[in-house]
Amino acid sequence: MTAPFALLLALTAGQLPTPVKLLEAHRVFLAADGVQRALLEELGQQLKEWGRWSLEGDEATSDLVVLLTRSASAAPDGAAWVITIREPSRSTPLYSDTQTGTYGAGAVTQLVGRLKAVVEGTGSPAPSMPPPSTPSPSVGAAEPMVSTAPAGAPCRVFVTEQMVNPSLYTVVKRIKYAKKYYGGSSHAWAGMAREGWKVDADAVVAVNINFRPSGFSWASPHAEGIAVKWNDEGRQQFRLLAGQCFARPEK
Repeated sequence: MTAPFALLLALTAGQLPTPVKLLEAHRVFLAADGVQRALLEELGQQLKEWGRWSLEGDEATSDLVVLLTRSASAAPDGAAWVITIREPSRSTPLYSDTQTGTYGAGAVTQLVGRLKAVVEGTGSPAPSMPPPSTPSPSVGAAEPMVSTAPAGAPCRVFVTEQMVNPSLYTVVKRIKYAKKYYGGSSHAWAGMAREGWKVDADAVVAVNINFRPSGFSWASPHAEGIAVKWNDEGRQQFRLLAGQCFARPEK
């Protein structure tokens, strides 16, 4: 067991006090190394929605630096996401956590969820949140599906970034989504589900999300993907993919 992982488990279990600097902080500066800007935007959006810290544009005037990196040697596919928090004037981290998997936005969501559990003193992460994951050769390329549908509800529209074997579906059409205001990639995922619903698709695959100027913002989420209908085999296999399952999207 690595030292950062052991420390995180102790913190979430309440065996160690949460670093005072994490509790007293008000302003944080976001930084990234080796990750796409869209993921840094997603991290910033989730921290804003949390509401505990405000985002600072200057590291020198911030209380903490939140760094998002990608570890190239942590897993067979090189997809491991790391969040590290330190003081601006120090290199020693106050907090560190790692999440493996190929779905970057989902990894950010899990990392932020565990960070909130530690800082808010709620003990272990919520039951729906997977336990901290350290890089391991046994970790596959796909993460379990993250469902936004109510328990027992059908998966009306499944959305995934993955390229899916064409033998599992019939193409309905290529679809696009664009938000006129600021937002995180979660808005794009929900938007793709709504667009998929409009054309009576079972899923939207090969989704590509990016941020660019639109309407009243300089970096709003845009997305495009392929709306498809599953065949019998596809209906059996899609739950093995990494993605999100939506009930009937709200208008």
